[in-house]
Amino acid sequence: MGQRSLVLQGGGWLVDLDARVVAARAELPMGRSGRWLFVPGVTFAHGDLRTGPTQTDVLVPEALFHYQLSRGRLRPYIGGGAGLSMVNLFDRTINGVVTVASGLRMDLSPQWGARLEVDTRIFGFEAGSVGWGLGIARRF
Repeated sequence: MGQRSLVLQGGGWLVDLDARVVAARAELPMGRSGRWLFVPGVTFAHGDLRTGPTQTDVLVPEALFHYQLSRGRLRPYIGGGAGLSMVNLFDRTINGVVTVASGLRMDLSPQWGARLEVDTRIFGFEAGSVGWGLGIARRF
C-alpha cells in the first residue's frame, strides 16, 4: 500500500456498447495513509452498438480517484471520476464520461499485483455501459 503502480487491464462493456476493452492506468497514492489513489489512464474499446450492427471504437482518457477500504494484501476499493470519450477517433464525436467503480487490489509479490474491477460509465446523454476488468499491476 502507498506505492505507485502501472496497471494493464482487459475486460468488457455491456448495455449500449458490447465491446472488448483494454486499459492502461497509473495508480498514484495521495497523502500519507496511501488509501486515496489518483488513477489517470486511457481505455480503448472495440465493439457493436446496441442500436445496430455498427462496429465502433471508443478511446476514453479519464482521471479517477479510488479509496481503498482496507490495508494489507487484499484491498477492496470504491471510486469514481470523469473523462472524455472519443468515438471512432476520426468522426470527431466527443462526449463527457462519468465513471463509478469498485474492485479489489491483490498483492501477488512485492513487485506484482492483480486487479479485479466492475464499473458503470455514462457517455454524455447518449449511452451507458456496465463493465468488468481483470488486470496485472507492476510497482515502480
